[in-house]
Amino acid sequence: MTLNKLTQTDTLMIDDRNEPVFPGAILPHWSAMASQKGFSIAARVVDRLHLALRCDACGGLTKTRLSVLMNYQPTCAPCLHAKHIATAAAAGLTMLRRDPSNRHYGYYAASCGHELRRQFALIDQASRGDKALRCDTCLQTKHMAKAAAHGWTLLGCDPDKRVNYRHYCHDACGAEQSVTLGNMTTGRFACAQCGEVWSAAPSAIYLMRFQLVDGRPVVKLGFSRNPASRLNHQLQSGRTRTGELLRVVHLPTGAAALHAEQGMHQRIKATIPCTIVPQERYVGQIKVKSEIYTPDALALITTLLDDLAARLAA
Repeated sequence: MTLNKLTQTDTLMIDDRNEPVFPGAILPHWSAMASQKGFSIAARVVDRLHLALRCDACGGLTKTRLSVLMNYQPTCAPCLHAKHIATAAAAGLTMLRRDPSNRHYGYYAASCGHELRRQFALIDQASRGDKALRCDTCLQTKHMAKAAAHGWTLLGCDPDKRVNYRHYCHDACGAEQSVTLGNMTTGRFACAQCGEVWSAAPSAIYLMRFQLVDGRPVVKLGFSRNPASRLNHQLQSGRTRTGELLRVVHLPTGAAALHAEQGMHQRIKATIPCTIVPQERYVGQIKVKSEIYTPDALALITTLLDDLAARLAA
């Protein structure tokens, strides 16, 4: 079948659909306008208001309203689809198909094997490195694992629709509550039904070491219900992530840990005050204002921790 022999019963394959040819003449000024905009008119289709345009660049067909051709720049659907495929590849995805319900969205296969529905504009930004893409399924699995690590089960979105919250069930008592994603990551929260206040909850004395930007190490003695979380999510600033947890001595309550810690600091200050590090040396590197010592204090701190551990074991 040639284009100059199309009849009313013929169809043209456009965007994976057979569109019926509509009878009627193609006016010269339509053809002239199409030529100016990079197309030729293959036929009139569907009704008197639509044309099948053939792209001069790729040869593909696109159904376009006559008013669009005359007043705007038509878009070649095959060229646009090829662009979406290339953009997806640059963003690390595989283009699967357009969303038939929304022309601004498409479906993609991610490297993890899951299918994503995303806006074309977002994929374009990701291909340039301006946006980061994430898989919703993998993210959900990650949130579930973090909740399980702290004894909770992820139920779903926050009932109050707060973006940074999720709804969880406490495995120990069955209570449900919403918790921020950040707090679930760090574990720095308590169950509203069975949780204890910090003074009655189990706690610990910790010893940490940090490497300052000047290259010299310092140590910190303190107490926390979750020493690892305090190190990784509270004490270290964005400028330095050189901290390490050296030792932890567990105590039955936060009140006992606070009392023991205060006694140790008093002993250090009374015995070796020269080991106290001035705040200006670690400001902006460790998020505290005091209780940072030089490594010369390690021997005394170790002795104090050994004595505490021995008393607790007795």
